Amino acid sequence: MVATEMRQEIADPTARVIKLHDWPQIDRDLWLAGTSWDQGYFLQPYAAKLREMTLRNAARAHGRLLAVLADHGLLDETIPPSQRLTRAVADVFVQSLMRAGNGNNTIKVRIFDLRAALKIMEPKVDTAWLSRPGDWSLHVLLPTHHRRRPMVGMLNIYEMGIRLMTQSAKVADPIKRAVMLRNGLIFAIFASRAPRIRALAAMQVGQHVVLDANDCWLVFGSEDIKTRKPIEYRAPPGLLPWLHRYLTVDRPILLQGQRHSAMWVGQGGKPLEQVGIEGMVRRQTRTAFGASFGPHQCRHELASALADAEPANPGLAAAALGITQVVAERDYTHARNNDAAGRVSDHLASERERTRLLAERLFGDHRGDRAPEEAWMSPRRKMRKKTVKTAC
Repeated sequence: MVATEMRQEIADPTARVIKLHDWPQIDRDLWLAGTSWDQGYFLQPYAAKLREMTLRNAARAHGRLLAVLADHGLLDETIPPSQRLTRAVADVFVQSLMRAGNGNNTIKVRIFDLRAALKIMEPKVDTAWLSRPGDWSLHVLLPTHHRRRPMVGMLNIYEMGIRLMTQSAKVADPIKRAVMLRNGLIFAIFASRAPRIRALAAMQVGQHVVLDANDCWLVFGSEDIKTRKPIEYRAPPGLLPWLHRYLTVDRPILLQGQRHSAMWVGQGGKPLEQVGIEGMVRRQTRTAFGASFGPHQCRHELASALADAEPANPGLAAAALGITQVVAERDYTHARNNDAAGRVSDHLASERERTRLLAERLFGDHRGDRAPEEAWMSPRRKMRKKTVKTAC
């Protein structure tokens, strides 16, 4: 009865989120205590093992709940969060998200984020009912609706990246030229190696990008990978001239005198953040393919291409993309990751050779003169650094 009455009183939907500094004092104190890392080695809080993005999403979900409660006159600032969040209030929260136009997938994510927030603030409180109300799975109550993904083809995305880098040589303005080459290189890496956008945005020169005259390795440690399993790939040899060009010419132009090790540089010389990469990819893909999509699409494209190339080897995508840790560890060794990356490069062989010759013509760079098959035979230890030795 209470839940029905509260549901009928729902006001116009709002996407308002109350920021941490405006939370009730009880909530703010519990959050700060739950995210404090100086509690001793064996006394680390639950939040200590969470990623920064998870913490941010949890805080946002709780801020959204506080806004909903405030809008309905239900916000009691004298009691802790767990006492406020009754089943009836949770129902109001879900109804508010629905009325604001959120789909089932988004609502489920918000509920899990809200549960994480409560576990951070009050770790001893049982919050399992949030993800299984009435012992019903959220996936049953809020079924997932999969959208059809327009597949454009991995090679077409790769070609787009090469085209942007090629056209950059004709741009007179040095900043615009550098931005165009940077964007093309990002697309080429997404198409050929498909890292997660968070990992790509966090790339640091010398740490995640290990480059010499003949080879380049993209190295991602456990802290960069969702499955917590380190993964590394050799960049396609055809991209080496472009990587050298970006790091030695275009990246310094974009830095505009600033000093930092971020691989991707944005406006004013600052590191290009994840949201900036996401926006750039969506704008460029809309122009190139008539429909925008985000970087995660490249992971689906790569998995599809590998399935076509190796239909009898279903674990290949897991090894190449660093997903499904159980499958990857059961069926593949670390060497299999490199083999998977090599198969992708073999799939891009014609583009690799063509872009090597094109880059030489444009930039007078002869570092890529070695035959493609020879590039894959050079010893790894020649270009490995001590700082990334543990990523093996």
